[in-house]
Amino acid sequence: MGGFLSRLWWAPFLLVAACLLPACISGTAPVEGQGSAPVQVRGRVALQGRTTAEESVLSVTSVGEEVRAEVVAEGLEVPWELVFPPDGRILVAERPGRIRVIRNGALQQASWATLPVASVSEAGLMGMALHPQFATNGHLFLCYTYRDPTGRLVNRVARLTDTGGVGVNHQVVLDGIPGAPIHDGCRLGFGPDGKLYVAMGDASDSRQAQNLSSLSGKVLRLEADGSVPADNPF
Repeated sequence: MGGFLSRLWWAPFLLVAACLLPACISGTAPVEGQGSAPVQVRGRVALQGRTTAEESVLSVTSVGEEVRAEVVAEGLEVPWELVFPPDGRILVAERPGRIRVIRNGALQQASWATLPVASVSEAGLMGMALHPQFATNGHLFLCYTYRDPTGRLVNRVARLTDTGGVGVNHQVVLDGIPGAPIHDGCRLGFGPDGKLYVAMGDASDSRQAQNLSSLSGKVLRLEADGSVPADNPF
């Protein structure tokens, strides 16, 4: 299928589409460790972007009583996503449209970027993902809800570039994804294949998840420039 349908990367048998962790692991479960002693686990690991599971040995640490919560920053308004650039900063997406910076344990007063989003119920600025070569190109991908000229809620995937410590050069990667006050999705991530994966909600209409003519309720697979990978199945 041509057009935007070629961006779709979903199928009922793709378990990886339902796994939001870096890997889905099956195999022998670890036994209870003593203190923080590492325990080895051998099993098959299905990485995102791969179609076959690979044999792997993982070291798992049981930390027990050592786990504790610490306050990193306060005063944020509906923080939705965190990303960690290699220079030690933490970028935090606030749903009303600001991307805030935590540097050296302190929340900075100035925002990294501010976007004109439609912050309605669950909608607004949501997912972010650093390009795998962020250290050299400074590209940050994000997904947010806005209103089109008719007032309709729409979701968009865009890209900003980190220049001088702020986000500039807003570029649209994918637009026209149905939006709603709830169920917008907007979770982003790069797979080990270098493709950008975009998990979109059903925009309050669950029927669209099974409708190949809609981008709602799908996992979309894109090149970083928004073009369609040649090996997409739809």
